[in-house]
Amino acid sequence: MITKIRQNKELIDFLKKDEYINLNVLGCLKHNTDTDFYIYNSDLTNGVIVCNERRYLCFLCTNNADFMNELCDMLPVNYMNFSGVPDAIANIFVEDKEVVWENLCKTYVLKGDFALPSNLEYEGDTLNLEDADIVNDHYTFKSDDSIYGIKDDIIHRDSSCVRINGELASWCLIHGDDDSLGPIYTKETYRKLGLGEEVTYRLMEKQLSKGNRPYVQILRDNLPALNFVNKIKGMEFSHDCIWFGVEK
Repeated sequence: MITKIRQNKELIDFLKKDEYINLNVLGCLKHNTDTDFYIYNSDLTNGVIVCNERRYLCFLCTNNADFMNELCDMLPVNYMNFSGVPDAIANIFVEDKEVVWENLCKTYVLKGDFALPSNLEYEGDTLNLEDADIVNDHYTFKSDDSIYGIKDDIIHRDSSCVRINGELASWCLIHGDDDSLGPIYTKETYRKLGLGEEVTYRLMEKQLSKGNRPYVQILRDNLPALNFVNKIKGMEFSHDCIWFGVEK
């Protein structure tokens, strides 16, 4: 039997036992108060499934196939998106379902010590709403609705950018759905100046000052982004994960 529970310390402590795997879930809880939590047979040790039905977004923190399938059957919607699910868990869940789309990603987490580099050359700044259209125009996953998410992230979460002669040259945001770093982008004119590293380091410092562990999820075939993250001191590969959508 599946039980819906409220967010509580026991739940958070359970998720933090495997912190690197569950950083996206913990990040979701910080920004989305209308999120539901489900456990199986009244036993938290069976894992937890987190659902934000308003955004049609779920997080799987269990490898119990019966739990996954029962929850999928009871949800009132026929289509759900799943965020950053570790490969082994995702493969169990999708075995008998229609996968509509998927993005295969690698997760990198700040595992080592961190200190803001002393050789940063450009003055850091923060994004404002006037920058939203520029950020959206360069967003890999730009859609008809993506501008609204970017505006929300700029208003409610930390960001970092560099402006050169008044022009927005490079930037990094925090995703509101899961508290991960991104999007990170440098305009082509300003590349090879180390701006991407600078905005990333400054945003990591802001995250750490609030007790948040910086992490990023990158498409496995995005070689430039993978090469970039390997330049960021302290960032280490954690695990492979999948974003995907399924129909019942």
